[in-house]
Amino acid sequence: MRYARFVKGAVTATAATAVCHTLMTAGYAWARGKAAAGEATIFAGAFEWLVTTAGTWALMPLLLGAGMRAMRERGNTTLMVSGGLLWALLSLSVVDEIDGPGRSMPLPFLAFYVLAGTGLAGAGGRTGRRG
Repeated sequence: MRYARFVKGAVTATAATAVCHTLMTAGYAWARGKAAAGEATIFAGAFEWLVTTAGTWALMPLLLGAGMRAMRERGNTTLMVSGGLLWALLSLSVVDEIDGPGRSMPLPFLAFYVLAGTGLAGAGGRTGRRG
C-alpha cells in the first residue's frame, strides 16, 4: 500500500502550498500597502515583507509534517526539511513575480512544488499501522 503514502503526500502538499501561497500573496499586499502609506523611504514595507517571507518559510515544513501526521504517516523528516527548503528556493526565484498588485506565483511553479512534495512524501517514512 505504498501508493497510499503518495496520495496522502499529494493532498498534504497541495493544501500546504495553497495556504502558504495565499499567505504570501496577502502578506506582500500588506507590505505594498504599508510602503504606499508610509514615508518614501527605501525600507517602507520591508518589515512586513520579511515577516511574510520568513513566516511562510517556517510554516511550510510545519504544515507538511502536521498534514502527514494527521493522516497517520510517520517518518516525515525528509518531506519536512526538503519541502521547506524547496519552498524557500521556489519563492525566492519568483519573488518579483509575486510582489506586485494582482500577481501570484506562476502555476507551473506551484504544480512543480506539489509534485515534488508528493515524491518526497512517498520516498520516506513508514505507515502508522502495525501488523
